Amino acid sequence: MSFSSDQDYLVDQSKQGETILLRVSKRLCAAQTKFQQVQLIETEAYGRALVLDGSIQAAAADEFIYHESLVHPAMLASAKPARVAVLGGGEGATLREVLRHQTVRQATMIDIDQEVVAFCRQYLPTFHQGAFDDPRTTLLYQDARAWISAQAEGSLDVVIVDITEPLEDGPARLLFTKEFYQLVHRALAENGVIEIQAGPADPVQHSLFARLVKTIESVFGWVQPMVTYIPSYADQWGFILAGRGQAAIPPAAEIKARLAQQVDGQLRHYDAEAQAHIRNLPLYLRQSLNEQFEPFMDQDPPLLAPGIR
Repeated sequence: MSFSSDQDYLVDQSKQGETILLRVSKRLCAAQTKFQQVQLIETEAYGRALVLDGSIQAAAADEFIYHESLVHPAMLASAKPARVAVLGGGEGATLREVLRHQTVRQATMIDIDQEVVAFCRQYLPTFHQGAFDDPRTTLLYQDARAWISAQAEGSLDVVIVDITEPLEDGPARLLFTKEFYQLVHRALAENGVIEIQAGPADPVQHSLFARLVKTIESVFGWVQPMVTYIPSYADQWGFILAGRGQAAIPPAAEIKARLAQQVDGQLRHYDAEAQAHIRNLPLYLRQSLNEQFEPFMDQDPPLLAPGIR
């Protein structure tokens, strides 16, 4: 493969010692918001993409893998999800997947960066598919932790945490700590569920994922770590599902039935077989999860180095 100097590339330093070059056919917009650097680009390989602080967050060709994996396990682990909060999720695709469920009466999306949401609303219509304007949606621009702490006890059925990684200058570090998960636990109803995106889970880089599992285990009685491969990330990605009371992933036959009865439209990635796959962790992760980790606390929140997704 040859690289022409007169062509435009996104240089995504996704890991220490690794750089991914994605050829860019068009740059749609770029801005420095109060919280992060945002770009909307058209890539030859994956189509239109949202880039924050230099790393792809979602790309048109495969965003459904990430978003269906982040949303549907949680929505099915809750017996009848009616009141759902999405923390982050600026491109609107997480909200889109939540609203597929006919049981949802109220979906509140809380994102700190109004400019990113505005760019995504304009440039990524195939991602949000009108979810921002659904009558069940309430869209708020504020700190997600402050919002969660203000919610009444037991007021939510499902919380989906779709935030950026914990970078030093980013807005998300205190949304990965034991104290934050305690706030979510309080806001969840009995049998309520939380699911988070939990960073890379590959053989080289999975310490954040493993320690997040232990952090959530220190708060919730039932925790299910999961992984799936995201092509545009060039990485295996971690998700963590947890719940109160009797929350649990239903058996395969019930997953199939509830997806058919409860979910509008056709999913492209998630089904009962995909659920069986994503919960089966490779040996290196199972071994890592057997190690002892102290939970992330507010006084020592997680921190990824710049350029690490």
